[in-house]
Amino acid sequence: MRSKAQLLRRIVINRWFALADLLLVLASGATWILIPKFGIGFTLLALLPWVLRLLAGNPPFQRTPFDWLVAIFLVTAWVGYWAAYDKTTAWIKVWLIVTAVLLYYALSAQPKPNLNSLSLLSFCTGLGISFYFFLTHNFTGNLGSFALWWMNHRPQLGWHAIHHGYISGLLAITNLFALYWLWNTRDKLLSRFTIASKIFLFSGLGMSLWAFILTMSRGMWAATACGLGTWLLWIITTSNRFIAQPRMKSLFPFLVLVYLSVIIAFIYLGPARVGGDIGR
Repeated sequence: MRSKAQLLRRIVINRWFALADLLLVLASGATWILIPKFGIGFTLLALLPWVLRLLAGNPPFQRTPFDWLVAIFLVTAWVGYWAAYDKTTAWIKVWLIVTAVLLYYALSAQPKPNLNSLSLLSFCTGLGISFYFFLTHNFTGNLGSFALWWMNHRPQLGWHAIHHGYISGLLAITNLFALYWLWNTRDKLLSRFTIASKIFLFSGLGMSLWAFILTMSRGMWAATACGLGTWLLWIITTSNRFIAQPRMKSLFPFLVLVYLSVIIAFIYLGPARVGGDIGR
């Protein structure tokens, strides 16, 4: 019995187990978007690594500094479902949020040997999304002549165009994760990468950035401000340059709440009132 427990413990701390956990979560999210009727089954499957960790005597997930914020996020999701007029759509959105939380913990549990490969994969995924956007998006509302020329001369594949809001969100996520690989390979990038590799890399970054700018909405700008602001607050409160660093670190949750409150107030008192429609 003890040998089985030890074997299970070795399995759950293996780097491939963490990778399998991440792949299960990604499959769950894709299922909720593409085939919602199978979504709950895949979400339960994505919870299997949590169960195995518990059976091995380990915590089901790796603790992070943002656990309490994640808990509040989940509570507001269920409150939103309770208040929704369209229960079917709200049900799917709640489970997408649950899947997003599972993705957060699956990523936080990745061991360091997995990070470079996952970051490179994230870069390639973002580049693929950018290609798809430029091959399918309707640029008729764009006043640029180049955009209209591209629409008339690009390959007509007949693929379904993804909503620009989804594109911007996916590009924000994939490129943020790609920064890890780019930062760790910066020395090789300058010295060992071939000219062709550098052209591919910088053209890929440029295409992803261009697609992100074209699809970015006011909501995405606000979300970006929230994320970057929270990250900067964490950097400041954990900096060793401050004598009262432990005390400042304990104030981090309060500072985040104040910062997010300011962002929310700005949105509802400023951009949200443009056109007189605060609901949008």
